[in-house]
Order: sequence, then structure tokens, then C-alpha cells
Amino acid sequence: MSTSPSAPIGTPPTVPLTFWHRVAGFFHAAGHLVSEGFIKLFGKDAATHFASASLGLLKTTVGQIAVTAVTEASKAASGAEAHKIAFSTVISEIEKLGLAAKDSEINLLIELALQSVRGAFGAAPTV
Repeated sequence: MSTSPSAPIGTPPTVPLTFWHRVAGFFHAAGHLVSEGFIKLFGKDAATHFASASLGLLKTTVGQIAVTAVTEASKAASGAEAHKIAFSTVISEIEKLGLAAKDSEINLLIELALQSVRGAFGAAPTV
């Protein structure tokens, strides 16, 4: 979920390509489970692959920023307010790294981090 560290803030991120490459790269690393509803909706194999890929994304620097932001935001607030806090924190931290991301990419990271923190597909990853 990043552009190169030297890319200016206004440079469009290469996240969609990077995201799907990361997802594909973790398809072979199954072993984490997602919710029963997700399994019913997409099938066990797809759910397992998605969980593994998601945890892989959360192990990245930006993923760790999201996990920390979600964890801290949940201590300060709940619901929409917690989301606003986490979103603001993620934006601020990735800008410090010289990176940029679309709102939808940040929302995806926050949701993945939230599900991980809740234990929906294994323990929150640490680097």
C-alpha cells in the first residue's frame, strides 16, 4: 500500500497493483480462519487464502500503522468516532513516511486491522 518512499505526496499510489500482488503472493500460505459467515459466502479455501493474505498485508509497515491506530482508537472511542480517529492516525502516519493512499485503501486497511484485532482471522500480527 505504498508508493516509493521518495515519491511526493501528490503522486498517485501504486496500491491497487501492490495490494493484488500481495494477495496473490500469500495464497499459498493458508492456515488462518475467518468467520463462519465469510466461509459460507466465499468457501473455505477462498476464506483461508483471504485471511492469510490479509495478515500478510497487516505485517507491512503501513499495516502495522493501521493495527496500532485501530487498537488505540478503540481505547478512546467506539463506532464511527473510533473509525475517524483511526483514519486520521493512519493518514498522518503514512504522510510522515512520504506515502499516499486513497480513502478506500485506508478504509480497507482499517477494516482488516479491526478484524485481526478482534481475532476474526488469527491474532494481530507483530513485526
